[in-house]
Amino acid sequence: MEILAPKRSIDDPHYNVELQEALDFPVLDFIDRIGAAGWNKREAFKALAEVIHNQALAYEEDPDPDDDASELGEVDDSADRLIEGFVEGRNLGP
Repeated sequence: MEILAPKRSIDDPHYNVELQEALDFPVLDFIDRIGAAGWNKREAFKALAEVIHNQALAYEEDPDPDDDASELGEVDDSADRLIEGFVEGRNLGP
């Protein structure tokens, strides 16, 4: 599925609205495919919100973990620890 490229610059006040419009159909299509696989769509929306939240936390911690692995020769597990702590309700921050 094609994702539309932005027409506005990131500093444009309507950039986020344009991005939401670009994501709307792909997300609904994704949820439809989840439903077709037998999952409850209402629960899928809830789970997707949690997955997105966790991915955003991991991204804030390390926007490009692939670079870390190639530079360090090992995978940094700090994002995994952050997500694990969030899920289990523990504070694993510095």
